[in-house]
Amino acid sequence: MKGRSSRSESEGFTLVELMVSVSVLAVIFLIASYLIEGAHRTWRVTESRVTQYQEARSSFELMGQRIARAQLNPRLDYEYRNMLPVRYKKETELHFLSGRTEDLLGDDRYQSGHAIFFQAPLGMSHEPRYRDLNHLLNAWGFFVEYGSDEAWVPRVVRSDPRYRPRYRFRLMEFRQPAEELVIYSTFDPSDRSWYRDYLTPGNVKVVAENVIALLLTPLSPGEADPHFLAPEYAFDSRIPQNLADPEVAWAIRHELPPVVRITLIVIDEKTAQRFETDEASPPKELQVFSVAPFTRAEHYERDLAAVEQHLNSISAGYRVFTSTVAIRNAKWKLGRRGG
Repeated sequence: MKGRSSRSESEGFTLVELMVSVSVLAVIFLIASYLIEGAHRTWRVTESRVTQYQEARSSFELMGQRIARAQLNPRLDYEYRNMLPVRYKKETELHFLSGRTEDLLGDDRYQSGHAIFFQAPLGMSHEPRYRDLNHLLNAWGFFVEYGSDEAWVPRVVRSDPRYRPRYRFRLMEFRQPAEELVIYSTFDPSDRSWYRDYLTPGNVKVVAENVIALLLTPLSPGEADPHFLAPEYAFDSRIPQNLADPEVAWAIRHELPPVVRITLIVIDEKTAQRFETDEASPPKELQVFSVAPFTRAEHYERDLAAVEQHLNSISAGYRVFTSTVAIRNAKWKLGRRGG
């Protein structure tokens, strides 16, 4: 009779097996933690960028809505030669102009692309009795400014010894209430005092930070050359820039451009902090016009690509918002003047 084995069978894991199992689980846990942390970090960065750019996106959409409502309301008058009427011509006291910011504002502090100023029936008033008049005429405009936040920070904050001014690019909105409108009192075609003299803190507000450039391109879609209205970006409804053809200049006087292409170049706050200085002039790394000239509208795509290449080379976080806005009151159809 065969006897039973005296060796008892093991009913558990050995110490070595337990150590191997724990090691494997630890490695799996570390890999899972790394993947989860990476996903969380990516989510935080994405959420931060979306939040940062949300202000610029909202301002971008608001700007398009405002510009689309620009108005001139031209009337027909006689053009005289030798004291005799020879033909009809358009006349209006209202004004629409866009171009390089330093040209329109005449101040070296403004170095960040283009600006635009116009009148529109936006119904803005500081008088409570006028609040229900939704079509009151206002003077409006947009431009980019670089500087400290001292003008926008409450005095109690500025009085704190720990306060340090933040130097940033800012998209500014000029809003002149209807009761202060002075455009009808200016008759010189080259006069720009109707907005220059009223760029006060009460009429100008910050609508978005870290907008390093605003680019505006008046266009005439449907023409063989859509840039003929503003070949160098500048457009002035009182003094047409296209003087190469006097008849064209005469025809577009007191007219609105049918379409305006709006471009905002926006950086994130991390990039702004990286290049922040305590100087009144913007950091050279973020001066768009030092990278690309933006002097010819036909070279817009090329110049914008050069700016993007530069921002990538300095590892800047940025977004470019671009859209074309049709101006409702423009008397043009597919690039041709309406009758």
